[in-house]
Amino acid sequence: MLISLSLVGHKVAIGPVISAKAVFKASVSTRLISQDEFSILLLAVDARNLTLHTYNEELAETIASKIKTYFDVMSFIINRID
Repeated sequence: MLISLSLVGHKVAIGPVISAKAVFKASVSTRLISQDEFSILLLAVDARNLTLHTYNEELAETIASKIKTYFDVMSFIINRID
């Protein structure tokens, strides 16, 4: 499956969508997001992946403490490109 993004004057075909990380990487290469935003989004994806099969309260609390940062970055990106 191919995906293309059309956001406020940006139309970008990014090819086969394999993962969220692939979408974020394509977004950096097309300058829709910054390298710093990319790094934070990768941390969010990694945190999500850690919670899938891990039942560790300490890890859950660590990840929960970072959710607002992830949310703020995603909101900033959405507002900027909307």
